[in-house]
Amino acid sequence: MNPDDADEKDRNYRSADRRFERLPQGAEQANGQENLRTALDVARRVHRANPSLSPAIYPDHREIWRLSEETKELESQALYEWADANRLSLDAAEFTRLWFESGCIEGGENQVFSASGVAYKRNNLAFHTSYLEYFERLILHNWLFPDTYYTFLGFMWVTENEEPRQWRPVVFQKAFRAVRGATRQETEAEMNRLGFTRRYEDNYVNADLNLFVDDLHDQNVLIDATGELLIFDPVIYLADTSE
Repeated sequence: MNPDDADEKDRNYRSADRRFERLPQGAEQANGQENLRTALDVARRVHRANPSLSPAIYPDHREIWRLSEETKELESQALYEWADANRLSLDAAEFTRLWFESGCIEGGENQVFSASGVAYKRNNLAFHTSYLEYFERLILHNWLFPDTYYTFLGFMWVTENEEPRQWRPVVFQKAFRAVRGATRQETEAEMNRLGFTRRYEDNYVNADLNLFVDDLHDQNVLIDATGELLIFDPVIYLADTSE
């Protein structure tokens, strides 16, 4: 191996190791959910034990996604053992029944039903290369957008369309009534207030925090009857914003 290549790989491994503690301090301190904190730590331990699976090692996006399924498999095993021991394994059949009865509401990542003023969401991790990314996103969302706070409930095994069963996380969120979707100008003003700038379309960046917030279109950002903005399902992730 070329010494320069070895040095670069070593730098990437150190970068990968820093990833596990790189959530903004305020975000972790604001998280009051013990189960969410522990789920994050379980996923972190998997990544620390398998640093070669870190996206920081493989800048090629095709390679990242190729390794994603292997990473999720290792994480799901560890998360299942923890969740099963702590009574966080949930009834998939009951969720599916209620989801069907509510009209099979589904987006790119969540299956959703509402009951008693609460929206329940079962996530397929389609937007994430790992469970770690997903739990980071929950903590960041609750920190940035507390009005639409997520509460982590647990997991359930789900099998669909003859695919291998998947250990899916479930959260709930207060259901809100909105009068319309927010305009891009309204969303941009709110994100500017939070320290973000728009990069393109409905995607925003905060270079100081190394945060991207994507997918802030008018179905994910709503206006309620009082004129307040409600940001529901943005895709939030940590990344090198210098690129």
